[in-house]
This record gives sequence, structure tokens and C-alpha cells, in this order.
Amino acid sequence: KDLIIHAHLMVKNPHSQTESKLSTIEEYLEAGVTNIALHQNAFNSEKEFIKSINFIRDNNCTPGIIIDIANNELEKIWSFIKLHKINWVVIMGVPIGYGGQLFQPNALSKISFFREKSDSEDYNLEIEVDGGLNIDNIKDCYMMGANILAGWSIIKDKTAKDVVKKYKNILNLVKS
Repeated sequence: KDLIIHAHLMVKNPHSQTESKLSTIEEYLEAGVTNIALHQNAFNSEKEFIKSINFIRDNNCTPGIIIDIANNELEKIWSFIKLHKINWVVIMGVPIGYGGQLFQPNALSKISFFREKSDSEDYNLEIEVDGGLNIDNIKDCYMMGANILAGWSIIKDKTAKDVVKKYKNILNLVKS
């Protein structure tokens, strides 16, 4: 119960009923996730997107939005964030679609933009980066303002001891 679990729902129409008679969002809520991020392109309309954000919030879960690497309408996104009181964004470091892609450096300017906006307007915003992260780019993401780094490739290894070692290396890297 003390865990914070983020889920990035990268599915079409996550608000629609599935075979289980629940929506994908409801399935994740039942599973106990604490944070659910949605991608606007997964919905048929902005109205459905907003309704799903509110549904997540109404169920004592933190809603977030996923920002595609190709989306450069940052001012528009910022306005949406403030209007709908979003406190968590996931900036994709790769195009959405499949794992194993290389991090695209233009994600850094997006991270910086949202950190500068949130700081200058005293707005509490968690900035997560997902996709293409590795030991060579996580410090850049952190320095630009990301405070959550996601992705199995960062710490994946064969033994728990090696995973812990990678985790400690990452902590030391962002602290330096």
C-alpha cells in the first residue's frame, strides 16, 4: 500500500469497456496503481480525454498526460495542464510504438520548457521521461528538470545485485 505505481496507458480508448466489463483505466485502478498517464491521441475526442482525466482523479488516483516526442505545441499543452490541474507529465524520449529505440535529444528542450514554466509560475509539476533512457542521457534529463526517470532498460540486468548496482550508479550520477 505504500508503493507509488505509475502506469502509462498506451492503448486506444482506455476509457472503453473491455472483455472484463471494465475499462482499461478501471482495471488499473482496481489493480492499485496510484498514477495513470494517458495519451490524448488514444481518444476520439478531447472531451473523452478530459472526462477520463477527471475519472482518474475522482477515483483517488493521480492523472497525468503523455507528451509525444513529435508534439511541439508546448504552449498549448502548458495551457491544458494548468486548466485541468495536471501535476504530472510523461515526456516521451522516443516515438511511441516499440521499445529499444534511441533517445531523441529534442526531448531535452521539452523537459526544460515544462520545468521553466512550472518554476516561473510556482506550479507543482512532476516531469517524467520515458523511452530511450540510458546511462549516457539520464543526467541530461535530470539537469533539464526531469525528476522521474522511467524505463526498464536503465537498470535491467541478470541479477538483483547488478540491478541494485545500476540503481546506485544512477543515484550517484544525478547527485553529482
